[in-house]
Amino acid sequence: MVGQLHYLAALGVPVPARSAGLALADRIFTHFERVEDVATLRGKLDDELVRVRQILDEATRESVVILNEVFGSTTLSDARQLGGAVLAEIAELGCLAVCVTFVDELAGLGPATVSMVAAVDAADPSQRTFEVVRRPADGRAYAWALAEKYGLSAEQLRRRIGR
Repeated sequence: MVGQLHYLAALGVPVPARSAGLALADRIFTHFERVEDVATLRGKLDDELVRVRQILDEATRESVVILNEVFGSTTLSDARQLGGAVLAEIAELGCLAVCVTFVDELAGLGPATVSMVAAVDAADPSQRTFEVVRRPADGRAYAWALAEKYGLSAEQLRRRIGR
């Protein structure tokens, strides 16, 4: 959505919003998960590193960078370290960036970082509200609520397999 809004604004087209303050970006870079390509002879992490490096090499202070679940193919510790290094380089560059991540520690790296959290219905945590609020990450993924909703909680599974 952030990338689309910036792209539409750059084209001079009205953006779908009540109000918006958008940067006029020289380029918009995105990083989303891709299926492994056997032809590249690279694994998923290697491919991510190559693509992120290319973004960092080409982005300028006037760019918009959007990263979605970067380094999700690795361990939490590695994702924390690699993601922190990438976000530090983006902060040093000074461009506008959005990083959607499961790594809470990346939401509070420094003064250039603003933490935004997707809200859920307080009465039913398995229901998303599609509201994004500015607040620190709280470590809640609400995966347990979704698992329970679909009969896949640990207790529900134990009952089904008779253990």
